[in-house]
Amino acid sequence: MANGYRRGRYAELVPAVSTIIWVGFGIFFGYILWKSGIAMLRSMTMLPPEPPPTGELRKISRKYRCDVCGVEMKMTMAPDDDPPPPRHCLEDMIEVAPLYD
Repeated sequence: MANGYRRGRYAELVPAVSTIIWVGFGIFFGYILWKSGIAMLRSMTMLPPEPPPTGELRKISRKYRCDVCGVEMKMTMAPDDDPPPPRHCLEDMIEVAPLYD
């Protein structure tokens, strides 16, 4: 060039340092995105675990309240994942939505 900033035979073929940095960041973030996408796809192909044998208690977390007297109880173990509500005061208890679980 005539103004003297770049000299040499291949001066116009050398990219600027900022371009090299941007390309490096792009390759790095592309690699991270690729790896996280592959990990998500692999997690969807894994089979769920087998259910426990019939009659074995499962861990659950359900809260119930009696409509008549207001007593509350928390059920932590049940023979299946969706147990029927317990009875209190000759009525079925209603399920209470958990606030912070």
